[in-house]
Amino acid sequence: MAKEEAKRKAQEEKELRRQTEAEARAQAKEVARLKAEQKAVEKAQSRAEKEFMRAGVKPVRWLLPFARVFFVYTPLVLLLALGLMHFVNLGMLAGPVEKIASAVIGEPVTVRNLRVSLFPHAHLALSDITVGADKDIGIRSVQVVPELSTLFDEEKNLKSIEIIELKVDAASLRRQMQWLETLADNDDLKIGQITLKGLTLSVPGFGAMVFDGNVERSAVGALSRLELSGVEQNLTLELLQQNGNCRVILRAGNWQMPVAGGLRFDNFSAVGIADSNQVRFSSMEGELYGGSFKATGVLAWSAQPVASGNFELEQIRLPAALSAMKSSAAVDGILNVTATFTSQADEGQGLAEAAEIDGSFQVRDGRFNGIDLANHMVSGSASGNATRFDRLSGKLQFRQGVYQYRQLVLEAPQLKARGNLDVQPNQDVSGSISAELAIPSRRIKSNLAVEGKIGNVRLK
Repeated sequence: MAKEEAKRKAQEEKELRRQTEAEARAQAKEVARLKAEQKAVEKAQSRAEKEFMRAGVKPVRWLLPFARVFFVYTPLVLLLALGLMHFVNLGMLAGPVEKIASAVIGEPVTVRNLRVSLFPHAHLALSDITVGADKDIGIRSVQVVPELSTLFDEEKNLKSIEIIELKVDAASLRRQMQWLETLADNDDLKIGQITLKGLTLSVPGFGAMVFDGNVERSAVGALSRLELSGVEQNLTLELLQQNGNCRVILRAGNWQMPVAGGLRFDNFSAVGIADSNQVRFSSMEGELYGGSFKATGVLAWSAQPVASGNFELEQIRLPAALSAMKSSAAVDGILNVTATFTSQADEGQGLAEAAEIDGSFQVRDGRFNGIDLANHMVSGSASGNATRFDRLSGKLQFRQGVYQYRQLVLEAPQLKARGNLDVQPNQDVSGSISAELAIPSRRIKSNLAVEGKIGNVRLK
């Protein structure tokens, strides 16, 4: 997290430098333009004076100093004022802005710094902003671009508002969505576009993510949805007020789910309803490792992170999935799983390890690499390339890091086997197998013990 925070701050500083340099270039361009105009005025004045003298008309000499002051020094003063507007804090004039903002969102708003800028267009730059009676929510800055023609009208129009670095947590999400809804649907303040930059969304126990976003509105101007795009991940969130809660639509590509034990999705989508304590997903779907994923579940964080639900995996390529999970198991095949899960941990990242899973599985057209069960039954040696099978099925339980495989059934053209296996957190494997092999001359039955490590299993 520290590395991500440092990266985010570096990006913010880079963007701030880029904006500052852009404003400086625009200001320099404007200064150059005004100087050129000033030179043109001086040249025209000099030419007029010469023409005036050639015409034989005696000038009124006492007017000349005043003319020079007006044409020469007044533009310089204006130029200096325009430059200083970017640097002088006009916070003492922030009262009307605070009053309007407080009335719009329904909570006290305090603005410590206010500046006016004309580059690249006229706008107000508000910074060091707090919201709430307890000033519990901070915003780094807000850029406001007004419609200048409506500044003194009762109904004021704004071309755009950009909210920069607003920090949102799950507990206050409903409150801040209400701000945006009120802001978008206000009769006395018409706003063309509302955007957010560097919004930090945090969920207790799960850390924080940074988004950019915009507020989309209906044809009548009411809040339609808040759309957020992840700054560091290919992830989007759509949020919409619904019956006092928040409807959440999540979409992602090439995404590693924080609570899925390292599994990476080619694409992923989820729909749910969130309140201050949990999000209940009615649908989760995705594609990964050649197959598909479907689930429903609840993710809660009121006391500590808790997850529960059910899921299905279909047509998963086992070698790719096992590699992503950093497992050394040498099993090939196409996996289907149906399971339920519950989990509780101190941090969201620990939910996968703390999960309790109950399910059934089936692997088709697969093999156990590095061990030959049929050869062991015939010759007493398990060495060989692999044990191939058409179908392997069974029940799975996962508790406290221990995988328990029960009611295992392996089916191949000449080989049938049943058994139970346990895999410990340190990758120790133990269990028993009852197998039957049919060969042309005879039928062989064996009861075998299984031991060793994942990737180096032995039969006895």
